[in-house]
Amino acid sequence: MVTIFIGDASSKSNDDWISGSLNGVPQEFIPYFNEASSIYNIPNYILAGVAKQESNFDPNCSYGGAFGIMQVQKYDAGSGKDLWSYLINGGLGEVYKNAGYSFSSSEDMWNQFLKDPRAQIIGGAYEIRYYANYVLWKQKKVEKLDYNNNENMKLITWDESDKDTVRRVFACYNGGPGYGMSVDLDNAQFDYPNKVFQYAMEYKGNGLENGNGSYPGGNAVIEKAIATGQTIVGKSPYVWGGGRTQADIDARRFDCSSFVHWGYASAGVVLGDYRVVVTDSLVKEGKAVSPKDMKRGDVIFFNTYKYNGHVGIYLGNGKFLHDGSTGGVQISELGNPYWSKVFNGNVRRIVE
Repeated sequence: MVTIFIGDASSKSNDDWISGSLNGVPQEFIPYFNEASSIYNIPNYILAGVAKQESNFDPNCSYGGAFGIMQVQKYDAGSGKDLWSYLINGGLGEVYKNAGYSFSSSEDMWNQFLKDPRAQIIGGAYEIRYYANYVLWKQKKVEKLDYNNNENMKLITWDESDKDTVRRVFACYNGGPGYGMSVDLDNAQFDYPNKVFQYAMEYKGNGLENGNGSYPGGNAVIEKAIATGQTIVGKSPYVWGGGRTQADIDARRFDCSSFVHWGYASAGVVLGDYRVVVTDSLVKEGKAVSPKDMKRGDVIFFNTYKYNGHVGIYLGNGKFLHDGSTGGVQISELGNPYWSKVFNGNVRRIVE
């Protein structure tokens, strides 16, 4: 349950939702955790750990005024203030708009939130960042309090080496800032900070991690991304700036960056916000590998009209799949004199 920095905090036990062994994160939600991770600079396994404890990944869960996968509260239990409106006006509304949501009021967005697991995960993750910034400020690791600061998230390792800070964030998420900063972490209500930390580390250990590296999934994910792209070889002309609206995606109108994004998104790997994807954002995804070690599924870059001006998916055997300004979606040869000249050696491994 989330309690924001307004009024008195209250909480609940989530034991009713925790039973049996940890079976992993439902596959259909992984793209949303990945997307929220890229928005807020917080590892996806941290977000999934909170969701496991809060609702056992149930988007229809409601308890004590909290709703959804991340159990976000609409009203403060003590003061009755509208917490949701506070969040929307404080920055979450802008995040939702950047993610493609359209709404006329906080109430309108709340009604969408109740029915949309993606919106629930983005909203809960916003609050985790909110409390992470608060904890860093209280621990004097940052000079001023900025609830919407993404860069500060790099100050936390999000693992065993920063366990106390991470658990403080969880305690604040569960019981509010006053409680979260003062409670004995090993004797917190419902053992919440320790349970969430345990779940998060298990997900991390099981491969749910993208951070500064590649996404899990293996060959099945790679082949799905490639197969999706190959369905429109010779059928989709290049459209500069295309693929950044749902209408464009439905009509299969892409440029090089949005084409790569679409292929991987179809396989459950969301490489940032599709509405603003560019080669300069894709080159930060996954992890760098040497050209001599590149393999099928790696994303490769070319110096065309600018440095990293073009991008494609390597297929192996010297071939790559891409959306070219001449010819649209096609398979080309790296050995071609033009492509060999402009290939710059930047290779990103998206999936292990």
